[in-house]
Amino acid sequence: MNDFTAYERRLARALEEMKVASLQQDYRDSWFDRLMRRCGLRLRPLNYYSPWQVALFGGLYFSLSYGGGMYLLSWRHSDDLVGPLIGVLVSGSVFGAAFGTFVAIQRRRYRLSRWKDL
Repeated sequence: MNDFTAYERRLARALEEMKVASLQQDYRDSWFDRLMRRCGLRLRPLNYYSPWQVALFGGLYFSLSYGGGMYLLSWRHSDDLVGPLIGVLVSGSVFGAAFGTFVAIQRRRYRLSRWKDL
């Protein structure tokens, strides 16, 4: 129970810090973040993850959604899946790197603290 209150305290500090830094509402606390917290997940705001975590999970989710969608739409009729699989991995890596870089630049631009320092 004490750990949960520490999470809530850090979350409140993070949201206040982003508000003071004038980040847009969508970047601070989106409807999806609030929904996930109501479901019991203790998620941080996106800017308080490391750029590597953002790149890894952003690229992974992009690869899964893009690859799954393309498989259902066109690749399941193809005999060769090696080329599309390499394409999914490369596009997921590029997307993840770009997303991680965007978060790192935004974090530096607004001078946001690290999660463990809140």
